[in-house]
Amino acid sequence: MHVRSGRALASGRYCNQLKYILLCRRRKRQVDSYRSYLRRVLTSVHPDLGISAKAMEILNSMTHDMYERITTEAARLLRITGTP
Repeated sequence: MHVRSGRALASGRYCNQLKYILLCRRRKRQVDSYRSYLRRVLTSVHPDLGISAKAMEILNSMTHDMYERITTEAARLLRITGTP
């Protein structure tokens, strides 16, 4: 008989239920998103304006693309100059 969180695993039924619950509680894969930051900047600049989901997705993609371009350029310049 095993003890887990104060309850005894006397039967296999409880053990199967516990496995099912743990499988269902798996964490979702974290997706890089700038949505919360973009919304924060928008509300600080124009508090009465909103943004559609499609426009937010476009801005998120643009921000992600710019971040990738800047990091690749920084890595290229680092390789050229050879200084950390």
